Amino acid sequence: MRRGLYLMGVSVMAGFWGQFFIRKLVAVLKRASIIVFILSGVIFASALTMGVRKVDMLEGVYVVRSEKNQCSWAP
Repeated sequence: MRRGLYLMGVSVMAGFWGQFFIRKLVAVLKRASIIVFILSGVIFASALTMGVRKVDMLEGVYVVRSEKNQCSWAP
């Protein structure tokens, strides 16, 4: 319970700080299009890390039996 509240607090603070810094960045560069590039970068990084995590999960489940040269799924 305490860890959940801590993580929720950290995420709320990160959201506020992120909005603050992006607002400052848009004001300095005078270009609102930077938001699109930041958003696409975040989506790309998220997709990349989910793909890496999925490969790690599959490597743990997939078992190759070399003596019989058969592949099977482990429970």
